[in-house]
Amino acid sequence: MPMPMDKRIVKLSREPFRVGLEDRACSIFIDPKVGTILVDEGEGEDRLNGAVMYPDKAPIFSVATEDGKDNVLLLNYSGFRLVVGTVKDAEETQEWASSANRFLATKAGQIAASSTAILKSPPPPDQTSPESVPTSFPATNGAVRKETTNGPSKVDLPSSTDHKETVRSPTPANPDAPPTSS
Repeated sequence: MPMPMDKRIVKLSREPFRVGLEDRACSIFIDPKVGTILVDEGEGEDRLNGAVMYPDKAPIFSVATEDGKDNVLLLNYSGFRLVVGTVKDAEETQEWASSANRFLATKAGQIAASSTAILKSPPPPDQTSPESVPTSFPATNGAVRKETTNGPSKVDLPSSTDHKETVRSPTPANPDAPPTSS
């Protein structure tokens, strides 16, 4: 694994999970709330900037030995392999990688559980289905307008009316029709 631009890791933090390079204080940051990995390695060849990686896509940190001398922290993500940087202490780096992987797996499990819960919840009622649209609406003084599918609305007035009732019932073709009197 040739490394044209030296990416020497100088700090591995766990709360929150971070990787610091010699020339970049925070090149990898794992969001403690959701497990999203943010990559910003700075200027230079073979550096990745502005990348966002998600825990439900199974990112995996690992440690490999390069040329039998340098230990390299790797991040495998969706078929992509990122050389995070070189380290002196392979054992400490492996412990960090294992801890970060457990954290990411936990976050991925939480995402999967919340997605499953959302999928299992009943869908909201369809606001446009015929069952959800009322067929009658109250009007003044007990008059009830009944919706019909063809033509203007029909108005039923209470049986004992001593006065005239004006109810507006526009037709679908002319919503500005004048009110009708009964």
